[in-house]
Amino acid sequence: MTSVRFRRLFAVAGAASGLVLWACHPIRYAAFVVNPTPTSGFSTDSSEIVGLAQDLAARHSLRNEGLKGACGLALFSAEVVPNARYVTICVEQMDSGVIRLSLREAAAPSWSPLGDTLRAELTDSLRAHFGSRVEIR
Repeated sequence: MTSVRFRRLFAVAGAASGLVLWACHPIRYAAFVVNPTPTSGFSTDSSEIVGLAQDLAARHSLRNEGLKGACGLALFSAEVVPNARYVTICVEQMDSGVIRLSLREAAAPSWSPLGDTLRAELTDSLRAHFGSRVEIR
């Protein structure tokens, strides 16, 4: 009976320390917004943007996580440090027709080499394909 209590206490303490870890470590974030074409008022580029994200993810061994939550077009992820630090690319289409790619690196005081490379390649690829329609936030 006592060992069960200690195991539960340890599990709760472990979960709480995980919350503290996430609270103490910042998340690196970059958003890439592709605005709709001026003539249509709604972006028809979603398959091309998802294709760019898929190619980038494949080159850097990110897993395809399917469609989850806000990432209604695509979600890719990779562990940078096992069980501690990871990178994600989320692709979503907003109601306004804007397509947003979000690059996040969790528990990251600064971008890792992978995160930094993904950020640079997303910038270059999106600007090459969509020019001035791309905003980086």
